[in-house]
Amino acid sequence: KSILKPPDQLHLTEQELKEEFTKILTAENPRASKNVVRYSFKDKSFMTVPTTDHLAVHFSIDGNKIHEKSEEAKKQLKRGSLCFSVFQATPSQTVEQDMKVLQDDEENLKGDAALDADGDNSATKSRGDKKLTNQFNFSERATQPYNNPPRDKQTMTEPPPAMTYSANVTQWEIYDAYQKDYDKQVKNKDKKIVTKTQELKKKKTSSSVGSIFKNNFTKSLKSLKIIERMVTQNIHDEITYDYKYYEDASDEFKEQKGSLLPLWTFKFKKVKNLSVTCICWNHIFPDLFAASYGSYEYENQVEGEILLFTLKNPSYPEYIYQMHCSVNSVDFHPNYPYLLVAGLYDGNVAVFDVVTDCHEPVFLSNYKTGKHLDVVNQVKWQSHENENGLNFFSISNSGEVFNWTILKKLCTLKMESSDNLKLNGSTIPLELSGCGITFDFHPKIEDLYLVGTEEGKVHVCSKNQSNRFLSTYDAHFGPVYKVLWSPYCPSLFITCSDDWLIKIWDRSIESEPLFVFDLGCAVEDVEWAPYSSTVFAAVTQDGKAYVYDLNVEKHESLCEQRIAQKRNSTLTRVAFNQKHPIILVGDDRGTIQSFKLSPNIRKLPKDKKGQDQLKPEEKEALRRTAEVDKLEKLLVTVRPFVRVKT
Repeated sequence: KSILKPPDQLHLTEQELKEEFTKILTAENPRASKNVVRYSFKDKSFMTVPTTDHLAVHFSIDGNKIHEKSEEAKKQLKRGSLCFSVFQATPSQTVEQDMKVLQDDEENLKGDAALDADGDNSATKSRGDKKLTNQFNFSERATQPYNNPPRDKQTMTEPPPAMTYSANVTQWEIYDAYQKDYDKQVKNKDKKIVTKTQELKKKKTSSSVGSIFKNNFTKSLKSLKIIERMVTQNIHDEITYDYKYYEDASDEFKEQKGSLLPLWTFKFKKVKNLSVTCICWNHIFPDLFAASYGSYEYENQVEGEILLFTLKNPSYPEYIYQMHCSVNSVDFHPNYPYLLVAGLYDGNVAVFDVVTDCHEPVFLSNYKTGKHLDVVNQVKWQSHENENGLNFFSISNSGEVFNWTILKKLCTLKMESSDNLKLNGSTIPLELSGCGITFDFHPKIEDLYLVGTEEGKVHVCSKNQSNRFLSTYDAHFGPVYKVLWSPYCPSLFITCSDDWLIKIWDRSIESEPLFVFDLGCAVEDVEWAPYSSTVFAAVTQDGKAYVYDLNVEKHESLCEQRIAQKRNSTLTRVAFNQKHPIILVGDDRGTIQSFKLSPNIRKLPKDKKGQDQLKPEEKEALRRTAEVDKLEKLLVTVRPFVRVKT
């Protein structure tokens, strides 16, 4: 016979095999606790247990055998012989013999009882003869539970030391105290900066009490804001964990369907009965967004509000701006995150500086600097600066598109009449028939932009040719509420209208759209997704939100979910976050709800090999290239048929 050794067996030499190892076995329990401390009620303190029991009991059972020479064994033998004699009795035995045996047994039992009576005579008298219920196998047990004795615990602390203090407070003493504090602040400033030291020398030695109090208040305000955010995040910790870590597991079983996970709800008492007219995310700080509130009804005009919320504190807005009329649109500057422009219901535009403590607009138009003749429906910054300074555009129901420029030296607003655009080509504003509702600039061509009107038409316009339109699309049968260029394809744009339809157009094809989606209700807003070239979301008047992905399904939505909390409420606005998988949805009750997109809605292409070693800018360029290629493959299959009916 040959011994088969496994291939991974360790090979040892003869000396290693003959080597002896010493092993010491100790009778210690490895699971026994060490350094045990127990509380002693006698000494009223914690005492250490000197020894630990290392006995480990693996099996235990109570025995039922006794010694044959013991008293209890003798009693059992007598009872056994009695029972045996009873069962072995025959008819030939006489009754006298039976009675004699019984009498002897009774005498033995009485003798045993007499022996037991020496300890307690009173107990034996009251107890009497004991009756055996089962003569063959019977045992009696009695237990008495242990009653925990009640204990009273008391503590006594020393009172804090007290002292009597008295002083007089006068106006000049208060002034001197503030003066000393101000002198300390001046001495602690950095002395290396020469300009600051020169300014301090030129300043007066005295400082008002109000200015010092204001500086201290601003410092404490930052600390209070941090504490408020910490408390709010502790209250909404479950929502924070869902936002950061939770993923809908049901998406694994439904490949072409997704869902929206509710997160935070943003409310404010003063805007409870107002409509959310616009939502805009900040381009630099992804957790900050601005929302405008007002009323679309002419007969029910109220004071509007502009609120700035952050995801770090959903319970209360960070900034509040109250206006004299409804605010229809807001927009953050893409390069300067502290500049916010707003379009008002009375035809004016306002620019706010969020950094300043002033709650009034920094720039506000009027009849002297120029204003719209009707409601301003939308405002939008331009990313690049012109020769004079920052500029933005606005559109109104009067059929005009104005280009506003902020003059840095004069700190005023200037309206350039050469860039005004009349939607019907006329130069007299009173004869205009087209009401502009929405517009959007081309992502690559700075002079090109789209304009959506109340008549259902979409005009392609240029800033260089303000007297005519480049082209016109008969897009819808109702007002065009939103028009947007695709951020990935320069010739693609999307529109939504009151006629229940969403249409995706190609600029090279003016006759018919590429895609048409009928949602069965008026579509209030539509938005392209920033992470995918084929995903967009829309909200309708019946309180539902829709999310489409053309790469997955061209005819049906991936997600159709009811968002409105009440039956008669209408959804008005939707906005994607540029960094996180979150969307915001506003309604006509002043409520903004945030939702997290499920994994099926935000599918991203897989990273290629070696892509992890690239820089973030290179990764973003590769991602955009992949999204553009994905969209182009989709359009190649659709353009020959011109239109896909859904």
